[in-house]
Amino acid sequence: MNNGQTYELGFLALSTLSSQDVEALQTKLTELVGTVGGQVVSHGDVHFIDLAYEMVKKVGSKNTRHDQAYFSWIKFTIEAASVNELDAAVKKNESLLRYMVIKTDSDDSVTDVFSAESDEDDAVEAKESEASTTEVAEKTEEKAESVASEDLTKIEGIGPVIATTLGNAGIGTYAALADASVDSVMEIITGVRGNHDPSTWANQASLARDGKWDELKTLQDELNGGKEA
Repeated sequence: MNNGQTYELGFLALSTLSSQDVEALQTKLTELVGTVGGQVVSHGDVHFIDLAYEMVKKVGSKNTRHDQAYFSWIKFTIEAASVNELDAAVKKNESLLRYMVIKTDSDDSVTDVFSAESDEDDAVEAKESEASTTEVAEKTEEKAESVASEDLTKIEGIGPVIATTLGNAGIGTYAALADASVDSVMEIITGVRGNHDPSTWANQASLARDGKWDELKTLQDELNGGKEA
């Protein structure tokens, strides 16, 4: 029996998916939880919602823009040591617009509003439930955006405009930049004015991701006196 902590995986799925695709996605995410030793406690219904702001997701070689998305959550128990493994597995799913894994309580009232079990069909209660759903989803968006955003201008060669451009394309953290190929980064920033060389960005980002700031400074000092062309 799993005696780990209780966590919740909240996610926003691409608006271009079909309802069947989203159901399959939730099933896949549920299976991933089990694969890393987690035990699902409950999950929410899928809701198609309006986003508080437009989000950009790179699909294949193109950036797609979304002002709507499918929202749901999965609550589960898991050993804390396995959370990073789950996060890495979820990150690979290209059907996700945003996601976040947070520690919660087994009786978390925030997710109780999504319960499909109700003996009431009252229209007012349904409307209130829908409003609560939207509110919680928007809070999840904000938290996910916050979690998925770091100061990329600490990377030599990246200014505010490029940092924003990368963030809009889903590369808003040192980890994401460290995993990105030079070609993919070049394609994302192709519309930004100036001569940019991202060949060292992944290496710099990997040091920032690991908290190796002294090593990062040494590397940056070697890059043309700390300034790239």
